[in-house]
Amino acid sequence: MCRLFGMTSGPRAEALADLPSVVVASERLDEHPQWRLMLPGELLRVGPDLRVTSQVALPDPPARPLALADLHAQAAASQT
Repeated sequence: MCRLFGMTSGPRAEALADLPSVVVASERLDEHPQWRLMLPGELLRVGPDLRVTSQVALPDPPARPLALADLHAQAAASQT
């Protein structure tokens, strides 16, 4: 069984077609209907049976959100 979240075609997805797997993508890669943005503070759990559950584990906003200036140059460059 393969449950794909975020990609349903292409070489990466095809490589998983015969394997028990769950793919989580941080950005939309195609029009798969099960893809969605996670909520701030949301925790995603994938069980041994590949059942996916989620809950908001941290309901409060961060006490000190990071700014680009807080990151090393390589990390900051990946965010723009």
